Amino acid sequence: MLYQDLKTTKAQFILSTWHSNEHRENPEILNLWSEFNVITRKHFYHVGAKESNRKPMLEALVTNFEPAASAPRKNTGELDNYAAETLQLRFILQKKQ
Repeated sequence: MLYQDLKTTKAQFILSTWHSNEHRENPEILNLWSEFNVITRKHFYHVGAKESNRKPMLEALVTNFEPAASAPRKNTGELDNYAAETLQLRFILQKKQ
């Protein structure tokens, strides 16, 4: 199972999954991923048969390392663009080392 592998890995990881939308929440955020750092980001999908059906959703970025200081943790709020770019850059730089 992915959870077990990520729980025991010594590598740093970032997992992207859905957190919630206006209709439902992902129960696995609390059941599995809450022991890690969970950063949320609201975004919009531009697909769907009707434009009225295209709604925003909340994405969860799950990490096993401390994200940038400006990034909210444990589902406390929306991740701003600066924090998202900082997190991506930090991950890329660490991967190159």
